[in-house]
Amino acid sequence: MNYITCDMCKKVVSPPQYDRNYNTVKRLHVCRKCMLATKRDFQDKSEAETKAYDFLVKKEEFVSTVERKCSR
Repeated sequence: MNYITCDMCKKVVSPPQYDRNYNTVKRLHVCRKCMLATKRDFQDKSEAETKAYDFLVKKEEFVSTVERKCSR
């Protein structure tokens, strides 16, 4: 049986099902809860700037934020 640990919250994702309860950003495994929270933060920030949120435009910023949160 496989076990995957979320690199952000350090909790075990069991049973791991890709795109259902965890995602991979570059080489980092991120659980669904942490991924949704990070995406929600980005959406809130762009709404505060009164711009439409476009993930493709903010992709590099999103990846760097995920890497920074995972290094904690």
